Amino acid sequence: MFENFLADMGERPADKQLDRIDNNAGYSPENCRWVSAKENGRNRSNNRLLTLNGETLPLAAWVERTGFSLATLQGRVRMGWPDERVLTEPARARGEKRHLTVNGVTKPLSAWCAELGLSATTVRHRLQKQGMTAAEALGLS
Repeated sequence: MFENFLADMGERPADKQLDRIDNNAGYSPENCRWVSAKENGRNRSNNRLLTLNGETLPLAAWVERTGFSLATLQGRVRMGWPDERVLTEPARARGEKRHLTVNGVTKPLSAWCAELGLSATTVRHRLQKQGMTAAEALGLS
């Protein structure tokens, strides 16, 4: 048995792991290859895949490609953003105030909340988890 495997795949190259190209198929010579640990980890069936401009990659690859942090991309995915928005919307600088625009008027979230007597946590939840527009989240629609 091992002799057949060795004849099909050859000796394991240094720093390489056996990987199945299609995780749902078996360990046949046409479905196996030697890859780096990094590449093998990105071919797991439980990876979150995102697509932009017809290119589908695991989240970790998009972190390298876009320069966004893993936490930023994971948070955007959890909020239900479409792939294109997850991968292209510029990240706010840490501590930068969030601004909302309603009917052409732009103010910091804190100003809207003070004016309307709303909690910023409630408004953020409405925007991020419930997918409301700014007007809806502020009760102005």
